[in-house]
Amino acid sequence: HGATDAAAATVADAPGVSELDSLQGRYGRTLTPMRPAGRVEIDGKRVDALTEGMSLPAGEWVKCVAAKAGRVVVRRADAPTQLNDMDLGDLG
Repeated sequence: HGATDAAAATVADAPGVSELDSLQGRYGRTLTPMRPAGRVEIDGKRVDALTEGMSLPAGEWVKCVAAKAGRVVVRRADAPTQLNDMDLGDLG
């Protein structure tokens, strides 16, 4: 039962499926190297994600291209042009 308990804890700690669905089309950054799985932060949420098979370094801009059935898929992206969530006062 140990593996089942660990799996249940992992699912319980993860953001809800509907919450993950809302990430599709959003931009974020890789928190860990993606090989091709790793961790990303999108809209302040830290989630486990996969690339479409490529490796990416930590700190890379990504866009969420799919978020279905609890699986988040990201693709490397240029920095977003909409800076709504950034503090522009630091740009001087």
